[in-house]
Amino acid sequence: MVYGYKVGNGERRKLAKSEKKVLRKQQRAKLTVLRHEGIQLVPHITEHLVIANGGLGNGMSRELLTSILQPFGHLLVLHMVPGKPYAFASFDSSAEAERVYQSLNGQAVSAAAGKIMLYLGFVDRLLCLQEDSSSLPPGLLLIPNFVSDAYEQELLDFLTWDEVEEIQDERVLKHRRVKHFGFEFCYEDNSVNKDHPLPGGLPAVCDELISNCLVAGYIQHRPDQLTVNRYEPGQGIPPHVDTHSAFEDGIVSLSLGSQVVMDFRHPCGTRVPVSLPARSLLVMTGDSRYLWSHGITPRKFDTISNRLQDGGPTLATRGMRISFSFRKIRWQPCHCAFPSTCDSQVGKQACEGIRLDEERELDPPNESLNRSHLCPSTAAVPGAGQLVRPKLPGDKASAERLEKAYVHGVYDTIAAHFSSTRHSPWPRVAAFVRGLPDAALLLDIGCGNGKYLSAHRGLAMIGCDRSSPLMEICHQRGFQALVCDALSLPVRSTSFDACLSIAVVHHLSTAERRHAALVEMARVLRPGGRGLVYVWALEQEYMRVRSKYLQQKRQGTRCSFNQMEREDLSSRGALGIVGGENGGVKAETGEQSSQVLATEGKRKPIPDKNEPSSIDSAAARAGKCESSENGSTVLSTGLLSIHKNRTPFSSQDVLVPWHLKTQEKQNASPAGSSLSEPDQKSVQHRFYHVFRKGELESLCCRVPDIRVVEMYYDQGNWCVIFEKVCHQSSTVL
Repeated sequence: MVYGYKVGNGERRKLAKSEKKVLRKQQRAKLTVLRHEGIQLVPHITEHLVIANGGLGNGMSRELLTSILQPFGHLLVLHMVPGKPYAFASFDSSAEAERVYQSLNGQAVSAAAGKIMLYLGFVDRLLCLQEDSSSLPPGLLLIPNFVSDAYEQELLDFLTWDEVEEIQDERVLKHRRVKHFGFEFCYEDNSVNKDHPLPGGLPAVCDELISNCLVAGYIQHRPDQLTVNRYEPGQGIPPHVDTHSAFEDGIVSLSLGSQVVMDFRHPCGTRVPVSLPARSLLVMTGDSRYLWSHGITPRKFDTISNRLQDGGPTLATRGMRISFSFRKIRWQPCHCAFPSTCDSQVGKQACEGIRLDEERELDPPNESLNRSHLCPSTAAVPGAGQLVRPKLPGDKASAERLEKAYVHGVYDTIAAHFSSTRHSPWPRVAAFVRGLPDAALLLDIGCGNGKYLSAHRGLAMIGCDRSSPLMEICHQRGFQALVCDALSLPVRSTSFDACLSIAVVHHLSTAERRHAALVEMARVLRPGGRGLVYVWALEQEYMRVRSKYLQQKRQGTRCSFNQMEREDLSSRGALGIVGGENGGVKAETGEQSSQVLATEGKRKPIPDKNEPSSIDSAAARAGKCESSENGSTVLSTGLLSIHKNRTPFSSQDVLVPWHLKTQEKQNASPAGSSLSEPDQKSVQHRFYHVFRKGELESLCCRVPDIRVVEMYYDQGNWCVIFEKVCHQSSTVL
């Protein structure tokens, strides 16, 4: 049986109910693997298999899956993608792969998460996995086997956990038990009660450990505060930076009992998982102590490198873990070089930031005054106090002013926050990049934080963006990137093999400027080179499927194969701003992700809204809308509307809010509480022109010397792949 049907003597027989179920699951597997990895399942038998529900995300370990597959053939390669509910396997011959398919497809197996039903399919090629080259954050040091087994047991035997303590701790910490020595740490306000040291100081059993750390130079000050955490399997700790004003530089943490994976995150969004073996010592100084947050995700399994087989990822079961964290109390305010995360400097930084914004006038949408020299035609938004909104520009000068105020300035302000929330490549964009030949030269126009600049290590990749803060993030990640204008790229004509423009063109405010951006993109491509363009779609409900932008409910944390169909893939790692003195473009905000091509049987049908006029028809009949010269729909007042997030678009040219989370706002809010009213300064408004069906393709057809190769809809975005068909004679810069 291949793909759920049986053939005999040239005739198909009717499928049984169980076989129909297998067929449905295989079709879901086909769509999921295509969306996430860009790999197409094939109807013929090959030596390569995809195993749905057999991934690390389902609690299937590498060792268990290997033991399941090996009895049916010689397993050559097993690729298991961290966090995904599928795996890829390659065998010596197609006959062996077929035997595995016949034996395991639609069969239940036992895994850590319980019974799992496997669904298999054939592919022509395997997913090409790249080794994780992430190095440790600056200032972070991991020393394995820092203490002996005997000393570990001595430290564990020293601890006693009585019920009274546990009940008292539970009022504050629901997910772990803690003990403090030297000084008490107050979790209510993340501070240390320095005026009331705890009796007894640090335990004498820790003297040997502290002395070894001082002799080795891991710390410069003798610690006077110790926090002991006890984690049961499945418990964790939220991401955090140890309070600057409470402790000096140099924090050491000893892991006892079970291994665990601790996640370190840079404010720009870079994530580095660090596996902490039992009896290992973690030393945090400099950047890793002051800037990078660290935390432990609550789960019962961790994905680690399998050192006993081929070094590929596998699952490790968590057990009871005890950590000893030693710190030195700080008695003076912190004057570190990281004011963005420093509670001693946050007040000063906030004041300087406000003055800087006022001087540079980067945030007029959120000012109470009408900045007429930036947006001369503005009016107050009803029900929004003194919030102002501009008119759709009618000439080049007003378009430049609009984009400077509602695109460039806004994204310069939110760059760090935005980058921290957008880090996963869009699957079909990543597939386009991976499909390029080795040594090809690619230009990512509006590269944001550069998440596609590492999608294919065999390419020569250059990024460009309008936002200086985002370019700084790229440089910190080691990418080749520069600040420039999408309408005037500082590169030679016909010099690149491929170009990306992901969620960029929709931030240009006139049809002429959007066309000019595509012309400039085509100019730098060599003959035969290809470009990929993504823009936000007006139609957020397409083919009876809502885009993820409209789906507000978040799914549970358990990773199943069906949930992977519905998961909200992170969009553009950071939005790319491309533009400059002549006005620029800002890349997509990341509200969109990969297109869902199949729906579950229980999902209620959604009215088809494919027709371009369907969304605006009601308003048009009421006489509230009119068409502009560039074909977009605007309010009859001429003012841009404020779009409500997670709702269908009512017009093509809109201002979309971004709720900025700042350190100042977080510190002012008590843990677990929310602000009663939104902070005007924390809401930024970005300009978008959302594209109707066919509009992007029509715009590309007006660009000389290119032909549209493919047009498709990808989760709330219209997308075009085009090819440069001839060399356009132009002056080489």
